[in-house]
Amino acid sequence: MAIQETSAPLDFASLPTSPAYPTWVKPEPADRPTKHRKTYTFVRGLMATWDRIVNAGRSAAYCHGSQTAPADALDLLGETYGGLARAIRDSDSSYRAYLKGPLDRWYTFGTKAGMVRELAHLGYRAEVVSWRDLVDAGAAAPNVVFGGHVNFFFVAIYAPNAITTGYTLWKVSNAKWKTSTARWAASTTGPDLVGELRRVIAMVKPAHTSCRHVVVFRDMLSGLNAQKLPTGSYTVIPFNEPWERIRPTYAFNPFYIQNPLVP
Repeated sequence: MAIQETSAPLDFASLPTSPAYPTWVKPEPADRPTKHRKTYTFVRGLMATWDRIVNAGRSAAYCHGSQTAPADALDLLGETYGGLARAIRDSDSSYRAYLKGPLDRWYTFGTKAGMVRELAHLGYRAEVVSWRDLVDAGAAAPNVVFGGHVNFFFVAIYAPNAITTGYTLWKVSNAKWKTSTARWAASTTGPDLVGELRRVIAMVKPAHTSCRHVVVFRDMLSGLNAQKLPTGSYTVIPFNEPWERIRPTYAFNPFYIQNPLVP
């Protein structure tokens, strides 16, 4: 009987109509419409409930996997995976690929390699420059670099990048104030690229460290010199830990937020 019932199952609610079930469980016959109606109605309702439980379990299983979840479930799935939020540039397919191996990402969080990897997912070729890196490269004496705060670092983002691409600098365009639509090194509209940077760096950096600023290079000729200091054309975006922001304006605390050698 078990083989006959389960050899080609469709759903629980259809089982009473199979040969394996007795007549008193089957739908009422046309010539006697009241025969065992209550029994069939009860059994059918019970089995329909089982079907809903099965469907809910199947849906949960599909939604829990990044490769099978529907597109509208991916963002919530990323939160479930420990805050692996969708990047601004992500499509559904690229976000699925990003979520495919969450453990591989978590294991690198708190490291330079992990931070560079997450910034690469945002679309940036980046370098993390720590106090140790600057001291070893001869940028300045240990007590001068970030004032001797060994847990400070900054992030360099190389060109081309989405933050500065497409925006004209005043000194390049020679436009006079309020006579041009040119923006000064950043966009006041559109996606919050800087906010995305803050989120990812805060999530991935070692807990005891502090990102003081991000240097965004504007062209391929600009970058870090031998002392790991920025040269050429670049924009500096101040960073602070949230608790450092000055209340009530929430202005940046001006402490090594522009230059690792200048407080």
